[in-house]
Amino acid sequence: MATADRFGVEMSGPERGTVFEHGGLRFHVVTATPLTDFETRSIQRLLPRSTDVELFAAMVSTLLGRHVRVRDERPDIWIEVGR
Repeated sequence: MATADRFGVEMSGPERGTVFEHGGLRFHVVTATPLTDFETRSIQRLLPRSTDVELFAAMVSTLLGRHVRVRDERPDIWIEVGR
């Protein structure tokens, strides 16, 4: 089974970002608080199963229980999680 690579990114201000790479794209998940280990592992498992960006965003929204906004600036996909 394919897996997503992950690495952390420091952002200015109170927001935190975690970047997941898969399929030649970088998915930036931007949150007000750092992702927990469980959330990170869950996202790593979900990403390879997603067939498109909107489906992945919906899965992240469901997992975190928050609304999300997607900015598609390929090869970077920004998924901004609401508070």
